[in-house]
Amino acid sequence: MPDSDALATRAADRAAPTALSPEGIHLVTEGNVFHQAWALSWPSALANLLQPVIFLTDALYVGRLNDPIALAALGTGQQLIWVMIAVGMALVVGTTALVARFVGAGEPANAARAARQSLLLALFSSIIIAVVLWVLRREILAIYRVPELVTPAADYLEPIIVSLPAYFGMLVVMGIFRGMGDVKKPLTIMAVATAVSVLGGYPMIAGTPAFSVGGLQVPAFAGLGLPGAGYTAAAGRLLACLVGLLLLRRTGLWRRFARVWRPSLHWFGRIANIGAPAALQQVSRSVGNIFFLSILGGSAGAEALAAFTVGVRIEGLSFMPGFASGVAATTMVGQNLGARQPDRAARSTWACAAQALIYMTAVGVVLFVLAEPIVWRFSHDAAILTDGVAYLRINALAFPLLALWMVLAGSLQGAGDTRFPALVTILSMWVVRIPLTYLLINGWGLGTVAAWWAMSASTGLGAILIWWRFRTGHWRYQTV
Repeated sequence: MPDSDALATRAADRAAPTALSPEGIHLVTEGNVFHQAWALSWPSALANLLQPVIFLTDALYVGRLNDPIALAALGTGQQLIWVMIAVGMALVVGTTALVARFVGAGEPANAARAARQSLLLALFSSIIIAVVLWVLRREILAIYRVPELVTPAADYLEPIIVSLPAYFGMLVVMGIFRGMGDVKKPLTIMAVATAVSVLGGYPMIAGTPAFSVGGLQVPAFAGLGLPGAGYTAAAGRLLACLVGLLLLRRTGLWRRFARVWRPSLHWFGRIANIGAPAALQQVSRSVGNIFFLSILGGSAGAEALAAFTVGVRIEGLSFMPGFASGVAATTMVGQNLGARQPDRAARSTWACAAQALIYMTAVGVVLFVLAEPIVWRFSHDAAILTDGVAYLRINALAFPLLALWMVLAGSLQGAGDTRFPALVTILSMWVVRIPLTYLLINGWGLGTVAAWWAMSASTGLGAILIWWRFRTGHWRYQTV
């Protein structure tokens, strides 16, 4: 039975079914799909580039400490952050899919209600996760089997764990705007978080010398080392969340419809029905990476983990525009299915896929050719340089397939079909990547480079399976 708030939203939708554009909603249910794919992708590309920029600059700043243990601890700690992001992104997937579907169907009141229930769910879930991670942080970090990393990684993670509610709030607000078809606001929000981390990271990590300003003598600051990266990341996310909420509050949609803040188990269930498989997908990938690094660290030590830290930062910065095409596909498919235009949703998907393939193929070529000078900028250690170059070149071979995976998975998520992408991630990670890595390194003694080949092979398999699922067309009939 629908509750009273649901009945009120239906009445509001009937009263103002066409009041979409004045509410700050950007419809993508008409016009040229290639133009719209580009218009949605480039701000998302910039916004998604900023997240790895934070990780990348942290790696650069920490690398300047000339401490391989600190650099490896940064990488292992950030893998746990990806577990946090995984759950947050599940909320984003559910939020974006629901908001986009209601926007396309001309139901702004339901779009607003989905948004506010997502924010409530983000608050409750983030508090629970933060408590669990705080209690178990050292036990989780011990999984890497490199004892000297546990304390520095835990010190780095502590402020980030405390700020988790702000981070989840930031992610969900960005998902709301994307569902509305507004991809510029998420760019603004991420720019705030990035500016704080990039500008404040180095002084917090490495310190500053004494200086004077207008006759006022400022004493030297020794810096906090690796924990300084955690404090600046937490501060940036808190400020970005506040900016996002202010931007959301200024939208006409929010002022007119988002008034009731009673938690609704019915809506929590709708969000979780879409987001839970996405959460499983992201958690599976993140936890899988922890076990993957456990195998790597147990056989090759901190240098191999440091090479992975450098390689994944560079790679992440490179494929974010491809990921942005997947974000654009999510919005376009969600809105067009809401408008009962499945054929246009399919055309939108292939438009996004085309631009992602062009971009990521070109980037893959650049990384393959220039891998050595790029890695050298992060570390001059011979072992890290050798393994990092191999990482970039081997994984660059799978970039075209990775582009296809990102866009088609984004389309399925926009349709609400999140279970199959989750299954594919589980299979590629736990059936292919981890067992193959263990076999190649511990069984056949092939060394660190074999792990990179296992990564590339699992990416190719996942892309093929996602392509098959999209071609079946089941997503056209998905309900949310």
